[in-house]
Amino acid sequence: MHKNSIVKIVVLMGLILLVYSNTFKAPFYFDDEQNITKNRHIRITTLRVDDLLKAGFRSYASNRPVANVSFAL
Repeated sequence: MHKNSIVKIVVLMGLILLVYSNTFKAPFYFDDEQNITKNRHIRITTLRVDDLLKAGFRSYASNRPVANVSFAL
């Protein structure tokens, strides 16, 4: 990987962290309690494909696999 690419990735990660930094201590709202904090299906310990699929499709809101996988990650 080129040095220029690494710099771009680090800058992007820094910007993402900056943008979301005000949400780290925000409380959960609406369906967050059921879909995130009480959802045992998104508690993954590895990044294997089968674990990600389980997180995506066995969760309470199985019609939202992208959101479920992002919660798991």
